[in-house]
Formats: sequence, C-alpha cells, structure tokens
Amino acid sequence: MPLVSICIPTYNRAALLKRHLEHLAAFRLDIEVVVSDNYSSDETPAVAKAFEDRFGAFRYLRLPGRMHPHRCWDSALRGATGDYVYALGDDDLVVEAGLVELLALMRSRPSVLAAFGAQQLHDLESGRMLGFTRRAETTELYGSTDRLRFFSRHWTLEFPLMRRDVYQRVVLFDTFNRFFLWSWVDAILRHGELVVTPVVMFEHHLHDKRLTHEQAVDTEWMFKVASEIESFAATLDCDPATRARLISWQLAQWYGFHAGLTGAGGNPCGVRLFIRKGMGHDPAAFLPLAREWERRFMMAALVDVLKARIEQWGVGKRVVVEDCDIAPWIAAQLGKGGLAVRMATSNTILAGAAAEDEYVLFKALPPDPEGSLGRYAARYSSCLDVLGSLRLTNDELNLTV
Repeated sequence: MPLVSICIPTYNRAALLKRHLEHLAAFRLDIEVVVSDNYSSDETPAVAKAFEDRFGAFRYLRLPGRMHPHRCWDSALRGATGDYVYALGDDDLVVEAGLVELLALMRSRPSVLAAFGAQQLHDLESGRMLGFTRRAETTELYGSTDRLRFFSRHWTLEFPLMRRDVYQRVVLFDTFNRFFLWSWVDAILRHGELVVTPVVMFEHHLHDKRLTHEQAVDTEWMFKVASEIESFAATLDCDPATRARLISWQLAQWYGFHAGLTGAGGNPCGVRLFIRKGMGHDPAAFLPLAREWERRFMMAALVDVLKARIEQWGVGKRVVVEDCDIAPWIAAQLGKGGLAVRMATSNTILAGAAAEDEYVLFKALPPDPEGSLGRYAARYSSCLDVLGSLRLTNDELNLTV
C-alpha cells in the first residue's frame, strides 16, 4: 500500500495535467497518483495512459459523463488506496518537501487526522513567484474542545493532507454534490485533532484557462456554505452574542470572497444569500453590504431570476420585452444567454396573439381590464416586482444601468 495518494481532478486541460504528472514522476516519496477525469473531450485520456508505467501505483478514473467539479474531486479521493490522501488541481504542483514534513508530523502523532498547509502563488507563463497564502504563522493544533478557537480564527482553508480512512469513512459528500471546509473540520474534530501550519504544501499557478466559477460556485454551493457556517456555530460552547458575532464575521468573509467571483462572472443571487443570512445575525454590520450588493449586482441578479423563470416554464428561446428605459439592456443580457429577444409596446403585446413559445417581460404589469395576460398562462414577469423581491434595504431604488 502506498504511503500517500496524490489525487488530481481534471477536465479538458491535458497540457496542465501532463505538466503536473511530469513533476510528480520525479518524486522520491512513495506515492500513488489518482487522476479523476470529468469526461474530458481533449487528449486527457492519452496523457493519463502515457504515465501509467511511470509510477509504482497509478489510477485513471473517468466519470461516465460531465458532472459537478466536486464530484470529480470526490471520485479521486474515494478511489485512493494510500495511507494518506492529498487532493489538488491539475494547475497546481505539490511541494515534495512540505509533503514530507507534514507526513512526518502526522506519523509521529497518530491523533492528528489532517494537516492544512499553505500555498505559493506563481504565474504560469513566466514561472515567477507572486507570493504566499498562509492561514497561520506558526503550527496550530486543534482538538475536540477547540471548536470556538478554530471558528474565530479561520474561515477558509485549502484541502488538507488527510488520513485516507478518515476521509473515506467520515467525510460526507452530500446530496448537494458538494463538500466544504466545515464538513471536514466537524468530522475531523469528532474523531481526533487537526493542525494548521505555514508549511507550503503546493504551488498554485495562475493562468487564463481557469474553470469558470459558475461550475462550482453556484447558488446551491453558497447555500451550503452559509448553512454549514450556522450549523457548525451551533456546536460552539459560547454565549449567543458571541455566536452571532462570529457567524456574522464568517458570512462577511464569504460574502467578500463570492462578491469578487461574481464580478468575474459568478452568481449575484447566491451572493445575496450571505447578506440575507448576515442581516439575521447582525443587521447593523450587514446593512452597508446590503447597499453595496444592490448598487453593484441588482440588475444582474434580475436577469438571473428572469432566466430561471423562463427555464422553469419550459418555453422556447424567445422572449418579448416591453419597450421601456431598461429594455435594451435586459434584451442584450438575455441575448447573451442564447435567447431570441424582441421588443414591443405593452399595447402591442396585449393586443397580439399569445405565442406558446414566448415569455413576456414587462417593466411593470400594465392595466389589464380584459384579462389579456391570462392568455400567457403565467409566462410573464414584471421587472419591478422582481427587483422589489430582491430588495435588502429601504433605500431609493435606482434603475440606472
């Protein structure tokens, strides 16, 4: 049985996978390499096959179809056979010296079930090191009675070096097809100890072929993050005011993180969830964030909701937008999603025939004394009503796009 399994989820990045496997092939450590392929359509299978004989233990697992990225991660970890498992992306490189150091620490202290290390940031094209991401300045040990201390210090960590039997027996890969920090921490502290250390475990290489954030950071993922923060906080031995303050801090950290992803094409409606949750715990602290969200993302969130409603009703890729001040912008945003959009006045819409494959958008629902809207069988929305349902504050609503 190998000492440690290096688990690499991958999708359509054959060149990066090859680079990572070449790096691992030079290791002196007793490793197993497990590649989990999320149904790639490029040369990934051929790259994996070329490395089969270059490791003492090598497994290539190909998912039967394209799945959520976290399913790919879990597949690699479930397929591992080493005493320890360590998972990281195909655009990362394991630092062997750091791995050796943490393996020695964990082997000398059997009660330590997982070790969270640090990372170096590099530019892929130039190879230049850009800096470090450290979660601790010295090695910190946490046991079952240290939940409050851990929760007050850490809000995110990279995947740990973990004992394989612990991951495969007690870490839950749930019905959301996701896993998350607080699931791991809760499971680990129920059965033993963990460490957070400044030892560098891997290099992350920044490049322009990163997976889109929407693949992993969707609304369900954000809901899980917020729910796990609250669930873990419920186990803390502290007074209600301290618990509320710490939950607020955690939610604010994740709001900032996901708001950054949203600016790069993520999910603004999911980001709003953190504000809703946070306002329930600390309204004063989250009111500025609520105003910021409305200023930055409200119109984009409107489009997200409208797209979901159009999909829900199962109509064709045709949308009629009432001709109004925000209609050109909304039409352009929906068109980017592959929808055929046309604009018409409200009178024209109400007087015309109701096409079964069209969804109608009004800025505000018009007077309808003859019941003309009934012909659309609820295949319509009012933008002002949707915006109203997205409100977090009582500030004046500004529709300037």
